[in-house]
Amino acid sequence: MHRRFCGFDGIFDKFIYLDADILVLNSLDYIFEQLNQNDFVVYDFQHKDLSHVYNINSDKLRNIFSQSRLDSEIFCAGLYAANKGLFDVDIRNHLLSKLQAGEAEILYKNAPDQTILNYMVMRSGISSYNFAFNLPKEEITGCCVTSPHFEERNNLVYDRGKCLTYLHYIGLSSKLFSRICSGENIDFPYRETFLHYRYLHEPDKRPKFTTKPKAYNAPPSLTTKVLRKLGIKVGV
Repeated sequence: MHRRFCGFDGIFDKFIYLDADILVLNSLDYIFEQLNQNDFVVYDFQHKDLSHVYNINSDKLRNIFSQSRLDSEIFCAGLYAANKGLFDVDIRNHLLSKLQAGEAEILYKNAPDQTILNYMVMRSGISSYNFAFNLPKEEITGCCVTSPHFEERNNLVYDRGKCLTYLHYIGLSSKLFSRICSGENIDFPYRETFLHYRYLHEPDKRPKFTTKPKAYNAPPSLTTKVLRKLGIKVGV
């Protein structure tokens, strides 16, 4: 999960990092263009949930970052654009010294990549930008598979008539995608969009389902419960 940090010292002057469970549905040109004004660019709504970015129980958190910054500057580390070389040796050493002095307490241990990157961006004071705060209200779209109101149409996904820039299948296990690609008929949000692009260049390999689909989050059957109780491994 820490490979995301390599981009800052990579070969590209400007780059966009995407998690493997993100599907790009629209042009990213406008995100690249924003890097002419800001060093770090995101487009997400993580600011609505601080608990997955920092340790909200830390007394130090709001001494280090004001509440207004926590309400507006945190981001999801699944997709971001940045300019090369933002964190040179001096900045990295400065950040490490702050963490070693006790600020590591504010980090959220269950998502080390996300919390560290947020800390690096916010603590170093680089210029960051979130389209979710800056686009006109009628142009803003969601991005997460957890949003139930999106509409799939012509192999794209729309939010109130506006095409998403990207769809993040966040929270869905990689095993789920392996199972459906192996022919197991599992239903999950925006499945048809995933299948279309997964097999875009090899449609003959797309699985053909003959059974009734089962929900990806359906509770285990009685049989499965009994088998697991007996220590017999079943599909997960």
